[in-house]
Amino acid sequence: MLFRSFNLTKREADVAIRPANDPPETLIGRRIAKVAFAVYGSPAYLASRGEARHLAHCRWVAPDEGLSGTAVARWMRAQLPQAEITLTADSLMALRQAAQAGLGLVALPCYLGDTSPDLVCVHPPIPELETALWILTHADLRHTARIRAFTEFAGDAFAQRHSLLEGAETRLHAHTLSSARLRGV
Repeated sequence: MLFRSFNLTKREADVAIRPANDPPETLIGRRIAKVAFAVYGSPAYLASRGEARHLAHCRWVAPDEGLSGTAVARWMRAQLPQAEITLTADSLMALRQAAQAGLGLVALPCYLGDTSPDLVCVHPPIPELETALWILTHADLRHTARIRAFTEFAGDAFAQRHSLLEGAETRLHAHTLSSARLRGV
């Protein structure tokens, strides 16, 4: 499945649902949820990892250069500079698939990790990775009936999955890993 991000500024779309801590000032909208990120791995990888007890001692799949500006990429550079990276990819879906295949751990939005039956959560949501989810549109379209109808519908739909987006449904696996060394504790 191929996903394409449309540019609202260029009027390629009328409404966008985007993760952003600070959406562009040229667009208006509302924050509909926070998006939590946690660390996941496959049971097969966890069974093969031996005595590793800390995130820094594990193999990872990581965002590639195309995603180098994301919170996950920045966090990994700062917290896991010596980690063994087994694969890089340009999409969260590809990273999830690599982790499902047992190539290493991955930091994913909880809505992706928690709904993947082939992954288990090994570290709780990481506050530094949290972002906001927004419904955005052009200022001149905000009162258009079809735009209002869609944004209300989408907002209600996301509200029903609020706990999944925010990591409230995340359940840690028995193989929970520590990040104590990452924080110098």
